Formats: sequence, structure tokens, C-alpha cells
Amino acid sequence: MKSDDNSRASLNVPLSTIIGSDWEPTFYDPAVHEVDFACYPGDWSEFKGKVLFSSADEIPACRKYVYPASLDEIHFYQPPVADDWPILFLDADFVLSNMGVGAFDIHPIRWDKVKSYVSKGSVEYPEIMENLHPMDGRHRTIALIKTFRTKRIPFVCDPSYYNVVLERAKQAGALLD
Repeated sequence: MKSDDNSRASLNVPLSTIIGSDWEPTFYDPAVHEVDFACYPGDWSEFKGKVLFSSADEIPACRKYVYPASLDEIHFYQPPVADDWPILFLDADFVLSNMGVGAFDIHPIRWDKVKSYVSKGSVEYPEIMENLHPMDGRHRTIALIKTFRTKRIPFVCDPSYYNVVLERAKQAGALLD
């Protein structure tokens, strides 16, 4: 293994070699396993857990994909369940903090797919629930925060509880329109 600028190790071996073939699915701790999460060269499909992070800042910068220069260059589209749902720009740090512990626990396969979508400039809007938690799109939200160094992220909201979300976001100071 060789060290990189982020004090993480780069691997040239399968993850199973590091963890062992008798490894049980569990949470992965990069401090213990020393896998370069930012640009793992192998196949994450053998991995069954999540990578534990406590904030977006703790997630290593991606070195695998090239991204658009700004969030304005991203084409957002409505989720399949949405039929032209309203869009709210919310403080993503606030939204993720509402989730508490585990908000930044990342599944490596999903993380890689999301980074790929963002790099191609086309991202499905994350969805927000009444309690100001992301219903679908936590990994997308984190990737957008990480990539574009912004906390102003667009979310779609089911119209049946849009007014509730709007009022709660205003009260919390999380509405960034």
C-alpha cells in the first residue's frame, strides 16, 4: 500500500484480501481498513456494509470522475413518482443533521453511481419528507454538497405536504430560496 495526500492508503488488491474471506457483513471503518474510499480501483460489489463518516468534510475528495464546474450546470429531473412536484432550495446541512447519527454513512456502490451521475451533469432531484429528512436522495445530497461546496440544494416535495415542509423549513431557517 502507498500513502496519498489524504493519509489514506491506495489498494492494488481485492477488498476481501484486506478484510478476509470469513468477513461478515458489517459497517466498514476506513480508519481500520485503510481503503482509499475516494478512488478504490476494485469492485465494491463484494462489500456488504456502509462506510462510516461523521460529515461531508470527512469524505475524501473524488479522484475518479471529472465534474461540471458548478451546480448551475447540473440538469435536475423529477423522480418517477413525482408529477411536476414543487422544488424547494433547502440548507442540505440542516436536512442531513435532522437525520442524526448515520446521515453520512455511505454505501460504496450507491456512492459510486451517484458520483457518476453528477459527473455526467444529470441528477434526479432528492425528495424531502414532512420531517425535513430526505426521503430519497441522501447520497445525491451529500455528493452535491461535497462536489460543489454548497449547502443550497434543490429538493422536490410531495404537494400533499408541501405547505407543512415550507413552514417547517422557514421556521428552522433552512429555506434558501
